[in-house]
Amino acid sequence: MGIVTTIPVLFITLCGLWLSLSIFG
Repeated sequence: MGIVTTIPVLFITLCGLWLSLSIFG
């Protein structure tokens, strides 16, 4: 419940933000 779970969550959130910026931008 530390870095092992934090890294995938951050990666998914960054991918989601990047995709939304690419779509709406």
